Amino acid sequence: FLQAIDEGNIEGAPTSVTWNTLFTLCEKNASDDFRVNQIWGMMKSRGLKPSVGTYTHLYRCYAQYASEGTRALQQMEKYIHQMKQDEDVVPGRATYLALIDAYIAFGRLEKAERVLSEFCRAVPSSDLITADLEPFHRILSGWLRIGKPRRVESMVLLMEELSHRDGFGAIKPDVATYNILLQAWARSGERQAGERADLILREMTSRGVNADLKSHNIALNAWANSGDPIALTKIESLILGMILRGRPGVLPDEISYNTWMKAILQSEDGNRKRRTKELVKTMKIQNFVPSAYILRELSNLGL
Repeated sequence: FLQAIDEGNIEGAPTSVTWNTLFTLCEKNASDDFRVNQIWGMMKSRGLKPSVGTYTHLYRCYAQYASEGTRALQQMEKYIHQMKQDEDVVPGRATYLALIDAYIAFGRLEKAERVLSEFCRAVPSSDLITADLEPFHRILSGWLRIGKPRRVESMVLLMEELSHRDGFGAIKPDVATYNILLQAWARSGERQAGERADLILREMTSRGVNADLKSHNIALNAWANSGDPIALTKIESLILGMILRGRPGVLPDEISYNTWMKAILQSEDGNRKRRTKELVKTMKIQNFVPSAYILRELSNLGL
């Protein structure tokens, strides 16, 4: 198709829609940026000015080429510079999201945060952009993937602060936001992870955010992964609290009880059998059938 365009065998002059469609195909099929640069060069040589949609598709392409490393990143940033020099191109929400995704794919989370800052600065003066949680959640998830709980925590605090400003009410942290933060601490394996999880659950309550079952299960896992000597006691207390509160949809489930079992096996207090019996008793009272994992561990313990 590119050859046909180059040789003039296409009826009518290709429009911006044509070129944007080609960029979309590259986004889905190309393994590197060779075709993207070729299409860009052909488009520019014909005097066609890139639209904001063109740049958006371009950045989505580069999100797929992160494995190309620094060279591809530098080329993408050349396109970013060209976009910023064009006064007729005003980035919209989709463009900012595409840029954020691209920087996350390249592992440049700090640069993704700078794009987010530009997005936030554009909100008050734009009729096309409204603040919402999605760009924040994407960056939070990026920090989560590379194991940076404190960066996640800092951004959640920023979101809470921004949410009190005009035009930013929609970015008030919700249960999904806090679950990302809880997950970041649970995966960290740090000794303080369980304490941080407890603090986050209390913070959610104080801010009127109802922790869901996922929130509680992540908190349980944070304690189980912490290596804290009091982890097992804390897990038992959390599960008892879930039962006593009796909130529909937030009662302990298989994940909850499996985490309790895991914590018992990791415990060094010498009372594994007694505490396992307490787990089984609790499950029976709640009419909950033990999972295959718990049944196997009961057998291993001779119970």
